[in-house]
Amino acid sequence: MGWVVGALWDIQDWVTIYRGNPTLGWEPGMSAATTLVHFGRFYVVTSLAYDTFRAVGNVIMVLLLGAPVLAALSRLQARLSFEIVSQT
Repeated sequence: MGWVVGALWDIQDWVTIYRGNPTLGWEPGMSAATTLVHFGRFYVVTSLAYDTFRAVGNVIMVLLLGAPVLAALSRLQARLSFEIVSQT
């Protein structure tokens, strides 16, 4: 997920800051294949290492905190649940 979020955030920088760069930038009228190649180069050069740390951090946090958080949510659900009993 870290890579997906990073790539989505990078689209704004790529279009505005690197516009006109012949090997990395975006230009109106580029073909889809050329656009993907240029964005791929931009992403590898500028963000891949940072986004990899983010993705690894996400995995570590899920592995370490997943079970305790789910247990806490289960206890909270048990405390907050209620039953409506009709009086006959």
